[in-house]
Amino acid sequence: MNYQLKNVIEGVLGIGDIINRAGIGASNYGDLTTRDLMRYELMQFLGYLGLSDGKISWEEAQFISDYLDFNLNPRDFQKYVMENGWYSTDFEQQVPVSLKLFVAADLAMGDVAENKGSELLCSLYETIGREYIAIDDEINESELNDFLAYTAMLREYVRENLYKQGNTAASKPESEASGTEDDEKTLEELLEDLNSLIGLASVKNDVNSLINLLKIRKIREERGLSVSPMSLHMVFSGNPGTGKTTVARLLAQIYNKLGILSKGHLTEVDRSGLVGGYVGQTALKVQEVVSKAKGGILFIDEAYSLTVNKGENDYGFEAIDTLLKAMEDNRDDLIVIVAGYPNLMEEFLSSNPGLRSRFNKFINFEDYKPDELFAIFESMLAKSNLTLDEDANLYAKKFFERRYFTRSTNFANGRDVRNFFEMALVNQANRLACEENLSDEDLSRITLEDLESIAI
Repeated sequence: MNYQLKNVIEGVLGIGDIINRAGIGASNYGDLTTRDLMRYELMQFLGYLGLSDGKISWEEAQFISDYLDFNLNPRDFQKYVMENGWYSTDFEQQVPVSLKLFVAADLAMGDVAENKGSELLCSLYETIGREYIAIDDEINESELNDFLAYTAMLREYVRENLYKQGNTAASKPESEASGTEDDEKTLEELLEDLNSLIGLASVKNDVNSLINLLKIRKIREERGLSVSPMSLHMVFSGNPGTGKTTVARLLAQIYNKLGILSKGHLTEVDRSGLVGGYVGQTALKVQEVVSKAKGGILFIDEAYSLTVNKGENDYGFEAIDTLLKAMEDNRDDLIVIVAGYPNLMEEFLSSNPGLRSRFNKFINFEDYKPDELFAIFESMLAKSNLTLDEDANLYAKKFFERRYFTRSTNFANGRDVRNFFEMALVNQANRLACEENLSDEDLSRITLEDLESIAI
């Protein structure tokens, strides 16, 4: 038994106890407590998944007994599921009563147990569903599709009934709230955003050439002219903090405007989001990530970490094999970008013949030059309505020159600038905290004293 999962389940059930004591909402199941209602509905969900392949196995029944404390015989449980119509297309649209209660509690009480209870309940359905599907060595595609459809329906219900009622982007999860303004931008505005990025001259040239090629390709297709096959999957090589994620996000939106991608969103993931700890879990995680990324760009950071271990207990190569198949199955509406250090990315592509053939477009992100680092710092100051006095200005320029020319393997480009900026804010706050009658100019000025002690 996975005791960590058992503890997670108990924690969310405990939130149900809080809701029950608060007297929020009413159960559709008579005298059942919110805790018992949640257990019953989770059992329904797992029974629904179990019948995706036509039968409930002993392992699946044991899983439900272990984690939800139901003593089940697979044959009797399968009959019970069938008689109650749990496995049907209607069930996929049935929102659990417990989730409705959690949403009502979030609206009435605010955050429950530090995080919104409805978010935690959705996460529990996703977690317990993954574990349930993975108890068999082989992933059943029908079971996976049912799992993805049902959990997506839960998330959509929360979004529609919790966050829209709050009516502010600030109340949404970051993944929901970010990028809403960019969705309204035109292709020309997105291209301007790309070309106005600080530095990255060679990157912008490569990306603009690719976009121009795709524009002409699209026109040829619309006029019935032939076009040669073309892979849009890419390798972004470069050190940390060089803008790889920013460019990938803009590309997703630009490709959407060009009609190449249906949604234009960016899904970011690393090794931990793709590789499981036992047979079967990895394939499920990869397929789930691909399902979320479909219609946009899947950005795999530090992709080389998938192939650094070759032991029998490492499933990185299984993740790659599953990913390559998913790329082929979704080639019309999914682009994958793998990213990481240049030399390590070469080793990654050499680890599997299928990788080299699919990722044939390389874009190299060079380290930012000293003047570009300083320009990034200035942009951060401007966004916060801050200015440098003369001595601080000279010091910052010298700092970034020294940082660049003495850079080592821990040099993090834009992330170094972000750290420098945040430390300057802390030093300014410490300097001003004890002063009285502060003017707007005092609050808006960074001095030499704020910068001299910074070490990164």
